[in-house]
Order: sequence, then C-alpha cells, then structure tokens
Amino acid sequence: MDQTAEAILECLLNCERGNGTHICFENDIFPDYVQTSLGLEFEKLIQYGMIGGLFFYDNGGMLDLLPPAFSYFESKNAAYEKQKEQEESNKLKNIINYGNLVFGDVSGSTLTVDNSIHKIEQAIEENGGTDKEDLYEILNDVKELIENIQTSRTIPKQKKLFERISDHMEKHGWFYGAVVQLLGTAAINLLGA
Repeated sequence: MDQTAEAILECLLNCERGNGTHICFENDIFPDYVQTSLGLEFEKLIQYGMIGGLFFYDNGGMLDLLPPAFSYFESKNAAYEKQKEQEESNKLKNIINYGNLVFGDVSGSTLTVDNSIHKIEQAIEENGGTDKEDLYEILNDVKELIENIQTSRTIPKQKKLFERISDHMEKHGWFYGAVVQLLGTAAINLLGA
C-alpha cells in the first residue's frame, strides 16, 4: 500500500471498535493532508481488502475492518525483515574467495597453489563466458610461470603475460584478482624459503 493509505489505516486501527471490527469515525482523526481526498483513500483501502461496509455521513462515517487490516503492519515488517535477510544472504553468496585465507604467518600457513588453481578453473567454467578458452590459456601460462619461479627461485619478467591478464581486468575482474593472488603467493613463498 502507499503511505497515505497506510496512514489512514493506522488511524482506523486506533479507533474504538464496537464488535471488534465495526468502527464509527469522525473525519478529524485523519491527517490534514488527506482531508480533501478521504473518499479516494477509502476506495484504495477497499481495493486493498482492508475495509468493507463503508458508509459516510456528514462529518464522518462507519465501516468494518477486514481481517488483513489487523495484521497488515506486522506482515509488512516481517516481509521487510525477510527481504533484508535474503539480501544479506545473497551478498554473502556473492563473495567468492578464489585464494586462501591465511591465519598466522605466511611461512606457517597452508597456502596451496593447486587448490587456488582448481578454484580458478571452477570459476572460469561458471563465469568465463565466451572467453573461457583464452582464460584457460592465460591460467596455463601462469601455472608455468609459477613452476619456473619455484624451480629457478627468481621472478622473470613476463610483459606479454601481464598485458594478456590486464586485458581481461574490466570484463573478468575476478580472474585478474585471482591470478594476481596466485602470483603473489608464489612470490611470498619464494621470500620465505
């Protein structure tokens, strides 16, 4: 419902009820800004299924509140809470860690390049789209570079590889971040050994 209809409903819910659902009201219980459009607002409440049996008289009227009116605000708040929880849940599901969490120092951590590569391959399958083949090629080049770093204990320049990785940064930022993390892990392991 819109805010004006909600304001009218709230006023009606605060009225004394005769048999539990029957209300007699005076127009002055409603906010000034709706005084000239009360007929329209009551019509909306009828359409929303909140009121029935409306009868106007000189400076007020009577009506019956229908069952949805009594639980409207609680239901609305519950729906907002559920939506908020769903949005939070979706935010958490969208955070994907393609690397590893490190607790303690790097040399004592359980960083595993193979595990990270496997996660990146899964992400390429899910998110690579039409660039899957190119992303796999770059990942293979990165794996080869990491092997070279591990065996030679040096980090060679790889300008072309860096350019190829950077070309995918805008469209596949997740891939760029994951590959940079892999290379960083290999470099840190080199420092610690």
